[in-house]
Amino acid sequence: MIVLDSSVLIELFRKKDKQNTFFYQISNLHTELSISAITYYEVGVGNKKSHSDYWDKLCESLTILPFDKACSDSAIKNLFRIAEKE
Repeated sequence: MIVLDSSVLIELFRKKDKQNTFFYQISNLHTELSISAITYYEVGVGNKKSHSDYWDKLCESLTILPFDKACSDSAIKNLFRIAEKE
């Protein structure tokens, strides 16, 4: 499973040539793509009405992962662990 960041989806919305996007490239390599509930919110809020049908259709093919306090605590620990290694 690949978890996508909002920047990947923003690029997909902005580029006219969808085949020249990271999303298109990764979707050809992996069938299980997902986004967090936070990414769903971020893109949904920034989504223009003209893209809402496209966004709804795209979300049908993505797994939307929950993001709660436990997820946040784990992400914070991992971030600090990675920062210590640098």
